[in-house]
Amino acid sequence: MNSTMGEIYTDFDLQLPDKGGLKAVSAPKVKGTLNGGGGTIQLNSATGNILLRKK
Repeated sequence: MNSTMGEIYTDFDLQLPDKGGLKAVSAPKVKGTLNGGGGTIQLNSATGNILLRKK
């Protein structure tokens, strides 16, 4: 997920990579694994927010 000027929100339990014991969750670009992995999705926004919600 990538948002240049917006923010990224999700209510999924997103598995984020560790960097020295810390997880980056407030960054313009977020990359992680959802539900154990599988297919790849890419979400981009230049000026708006990204909301990834459970159904």
